[in-house]
Amino acid sequence: MALEEILDNLNGVDEKYQGLYVENSDGKFEINIDGLKSALAKERKLKKDLEKKLAKNKGDGEQDPDADELKNELKLAKATINTMKMHGQIKTAAISAGIDPDYIDDVVAITKTNFDLDDDDSVVVVDKDGNHTGKNVVNFFKNEFKRSKPRFYLNSGKKGTGSFEGEFVTNLSYDGRIQKAIKNKDVNELIKLKQDKINKTI
Repeated sequence: MALEEILDNLNGVDEKYQGLYVENSDGKFEINIDGLKSALAKERKLKKDLEKKLAKNKGDGEQDPDADELKNELKLAKATINTMKMHGQIKTAAISAGIDPDYIDDVVAITKTNFDLDDDDSVVVVDKDGNHTGKNVVNFFKNEFKRSKPRFYLNSGKKGTGSFEGEFVTNLSYDGRIQKAIKNKDVNELIKLKQDKINKTI
């Protein structure tokens, strides 16, 4: 399976990929964005190396006992590269459409089932059955998503987390709420969030 950007724990993540994750203050693990480009480069190199090995095995006419393992590694490498490509393009489109960068990871998590990669490795909007709709990704964020989740946008008219409705607070990560409170200089909200965190650990 492809690597997810945010995980509750690293169980099931291949040991060689665990170093890509950093633990957030809320206890969840997130891929370190700074290391994303180098990780993508490594995955591409791995993909090329595996393809060469598989082609060589096929050319020899002998079945390598490790062929199935190589195929699985190749499949994982492709899936990981696709996930990284897709999330990068989604973030770029969302921010250009006016999404508040403080909430970009939450937005990607909420909308990831709305997108897929086409044959040219470009992100496309898909329906609930996975069929390409032909809609533009930026326009999706400017129109459909903005109508249903306006609070994720800059200049939404909302000030401080206290003015957000319950649905939004549920979708927003702990770190996102902390950053928003800091940005709005909302000391009371910061104290409340920190106290809630302490209470959960007791």
